[in-house]
Amino acid sequence: MEVEIEAEGFDLDLTLSPSFVSSLYRRAGPGHWVKIAGSLGGDLELEQRGEILMARSGAPLGDEELMGIAELETGLWHGPYEEGLRSLPESARPILEALGGVYAGLRLPIAPSDFDWILIAVALSKRADYEKRVLAWCRGIWGKYGADIRRISSAPLSELKRISPSPQVLGLKRTLRSLLGLGERLPRAIIERFGAPRGPIGPYLLGLPPELARIALISGCWGIGPKTADSIILSTFKAPRFIPCDSHLRAVAARLGLVDRSPGMPRGDLCSRFICDPDPQVRYGIGPCPRARSCIRGRLAWLGDLGGWFQTIAYLHGKSYCRSRGPKCPECPIRRVCPNPPRAGARGPH
Repeated sequence: MEVEIEAEGFDLDLTLSPSFVSSLYRRAGPGHWVKIAGSLGGDLELEQRGEILMARSGAPLGDEELMGIAELETGLWHGPYEEGLRSLPESARPILEALGGVYAGLRLPIAPSDFDWILIAVALSKRADYEKRVLAWCRGIWGKYGADIRRISSAPLSELKRISPSPQVLGLKRTLRSLLGLGERLPRAIIERFGAPRGPIGPYLLGLPPELARIALISGCWGIGPKTADSIILSTFKAPRFIPCDSHLRAVAARLGLVDRSPGMPRGDLCSRFICDPDPQVRYGIGPCPRARSCIRGRLAWLGDLGGWFQTIAYLHGKSYCRSRGPKCPECPIRRVCPNPPRAGARGPH
C-alpha cells in the first residue's frame, strides 16, 4: 500500500535526523527512510519526492491509518512552524526568522505508538553523542531485546556490557526497573484525578496531560530528569511547546539575545512538583514553580508552540556554527542579525 501526503515547504532529512524518532529508522538515501524498529518496524518506508511524501507499507492498514502514522512520524501532523513567527515579540523575530530560513522545512516527529522505544533512546542519550554513540547502542538493544522493558531491566550486566560497557547502557537497567514500579511513586494529585496504572506504564503516561506525564516521569523514575522527560514528551505527545533544556541551549539562546546570560537550568526537585505554565497550573491544581522566572525553560515559555522547534534548531545551529567551544561565527548564515557578532580578528562571540 502506498499513500501520498502533501509536503510543501517540508524537509524529511532535516526533520528526522535530529529527532529521537530516527532511532527507529535507517536512512536509505537522500529523503528516503526505512523503519527498522517499533510499530511497523520492517514494514514502513518514507520517501520525499519534491513536495510529496510517499509512505509505503505491506501491513494490513487502511489508507487513512497509514497516512495518520506517516504524518505523526514525519512531523507533518503540524503545519510549518515558520508561520507562527509573526505572533512572537518583534524584538525576537529577526533572529528566529533568519533561523527559520536556514533550517526551513523542519518539523517535530512523534511516535506515540513507540513510547517505550523512544524512552529507551532518550535515556541512553544523556551526555552522549547521538549520532556516534546512541544510535549504535539503540541498534544493539533493538536487536537483542526490542523494547521489552522487563527483559532489559532483568538482563545480566554482563549481557548489557556486550552491547556497550558505557554508563548509559548499564544505567538503563536501573531506569527501566524504576519505570516498572512508577505506579507506586506517582504523586497523589495524579492518582486522585486519573487513577493508578492498571497495565503497561507507557499507555498510562500517554493518557495523562503532558504536564502531568512530565511530573510523573521526573518524580518517579530514576535517571529521568527535566531534560530527559521533556525529550520523551516532545517525541511522543503533540506538545511542541516542551523545551528540553541543557547548557548548550542556554548558550545559544543567550548569544542570540533571546535570554540574558544568567538563567538557571530546570531542577528536578522542583520540576517533579510544579508546573511552569499558568493555564495547566489552574487546570490541575498544581502550584507554579518558584523559579519559573529565573529558569531558562520558564524564560523561553513565550515561544509557545515554537519551543520545541527552536530547541531543535538551536541543537542543529549549535552543532554546526554556534558551538560552545570554537564557534564558527564568520561562517554563520545568520551573523548579520546576531546581536553578538565577533570582534575584528576574533573567531567567536565576545
